[in-house]
Amino acid sequence: MTTHSIQLSAEEKAAVKEVWVQMLVHKKEWGMCFYERLFALYPHMKQLFKGDTEEQGQKLVNVLTLIASKLDKIDQIRQEVKALAERHKQYNVKPEYYLPFINLLLSVLAEAMGSRWTETTDLAMRKVMFIMMEAVIEHMSPEDEYKEAVESAKQILKIAG
Repeated sequence: MTTHSIQLSAEEKAAVKEVWVQMLVHKKEWGMCFYERLFALYPHMKQLFKGDTEEQGQKLVNVLTLIASKLDKIDQIRQEVKALAERHKQYNVKPEYYLPFINLLLSVLAEAMGSRWTETTDLAMRKVMFIMMEAVIEHMSPEDEYKEAVESAKQILKIAG
């Protein structure tokens, strides 16, 4: 079961691509900063990651690159994220870990973008993160918990609809 209710406008797709381009310019520093903050705020998550912060940052950049390259193919993004969720499941990542991860990711991206992080950018990135989160929840949550988990993700990610 899935809602697939979130769509991105052309302007929002352009905003996501701008974030991605800026992230690529400083990917090493950005990735390390993100994971250092993640592990400081959520030390229990460090055990889930096998590589150093630079390696983990590169993996995250790779995922975001995949997403930015397929904004016109949302169903393909969902399929890729489901495969990623399956790998994460094997590492004992729990669905509830994704929301703090995503909210921190959005915060770090917003800081890095500075004044270029507009309301449109914020909404577009939240939509993309929700699309990813929905695919993860769909894959990792029991059917009876799915709808409740999606609604929770919408609230936390500030998505209406």
